[in-house]
Amino acid sequence: MDSAPEPSQTASVPLGTSPSTAVLASISERKSLVMDQSLLEWAQEAGFVMKSITVGYFEEGRGLKATEEIKVDEILIEVPREWIFDQATALESDIGHVIRENDALSDDPLSTLCLFVMYEGQNPKSKWKPYLDILPKEYDMPTEWTNEEIELLKGFKIYDDVFKKLEMLEKSYEQVQVLMKHYPEEFSADIHTYSKFRWAYNAIVSRGFRLEDKQPRLIPMVDMMNHPSIQKEGVQHCKITLDKDTKNFQVISTHHYLSGDQLWLNYGTKTNSEWLLDYGMISMNKDDYIVLELPEEMLADAIQIKEKQEFLEKNNLPTTSFKIRYGQVPWEIVIALRLYFSDDPNLNFSTLFLNEALSIENELRVFEAISILCTRKLATYSTTVQEDNDLMDDDKLSYRATMAVWFRKSQKMLLQNCKTLFQKMTIQLQAQWNG
Repeated sequence: MDSAPEPSQTASVPLGTSPSTAVLASISERKSLVMDQSLLEWAQEAGFVMKSITVGYFEEGRGLKATEEIKVDEILIEVPREWIFDQATALESDIGHVIRENDALSDDPLSTLCLFVMYEGQNPKSKWKPYLDILPKEYDMPTEWTNEEIELLKGFKIYDDVFKKLEMLEKSYEQVQVLMKHYPEEFSADIHTYSKFRWAYNAIVSRGFRLEDKQPRLIPMVDMMNHPSIQKEGVQHCKITLDKDTKNFQVISTHHYLSGDQLWLNYGTKTNSEWLLDYGMISMNKDDYIVLELPEEMLADAIQIKEKQEFLEKNNLPTTSFKIRYGQVPWEIVIALRLYFSDDPNLNFSTLFLNEALSIENELRVFEAISILCTRKLATYSTTVQEDNDLMDDDKLSYRATMAVWFRKSQKMLLQNCKTLFQKMTIQLQAQWNG
């Protein structure tokens, strides 16, 4: 779920020289291995059950791997209830009285957990220290970017989402800051800063689990398991559950694993915007989409617009906003435009087949309208896909800036692909008509 932490200090080198990349990498690797061993020893002492697994390193970063053959339905990890970071554990901690004495915190599990993780993260004597030490020191969510890097997202919905999230974090910390002033023995303004609060929030959002109760929680060891990229589509995920009797958290195998195999978890279906906002990463993603909105002028001449929209809603179909995915014909917008563009005042909605064209003329008009919508939306962006490609070839571009450009390029490619699809469909339909 994360890459190896950066080294906090380099090896001793003669004055006037700089440590090589190889030296730094070697130090980082040694430190990571020491922390991994400390984490495994800590988990064992804490009563974690871990069967046939250990920490491993993969192209995704640090993860968990099988140390021997694993069969289906084996409990691979069991985390005792008292070692799960959540609101209940926070209430039993050294700052439990702070939470109990403040109703605003008691009613806000996420802010409670942020305060708790921030407190333990800055506590050198924390019983969770071996676990907290392996968490990334920094995260790459856009809320941590420079203004220049965030500006690269301008023109896309995610740009506004970043500032909404920053506003939410600032307000949450302001409330926590007021609270901390009443507990000087537990909190220090110099230590428990806004930056540390964001660090805690990012750890929870990117590594946390929400089960049926929807409560946020951090679960040591389990949160090291990675989500497979689209290139690894088809791999089997492990199953996670809370034991009803013990309230312990369990990871159960759903697949036969061999020694050395990486163990996977499914983080769920997410768009590139969600991956970037909540995880600080982005990759090829079949679940990504961009929204096309129907402008009012396109429907200005539509007849029976109210009846048509009611018909769409009755069939659980959108009326003005439509998701565009790569390589897929967006039939929802096709169906809607077929209706809107129909000039037949006697159209019988009760006998209408949603998957059938009304006429060739109507269908061609629909295809052309969707191509125009894609073209117009592409024209609103400050750069083209090719210009984004050229930017990504720049070695001086930061990692975060590269993700921003990659994101906006992927959004444009959805529109380009949709436009190309309907242009081809138009040619095929015209050929049938003329034939």
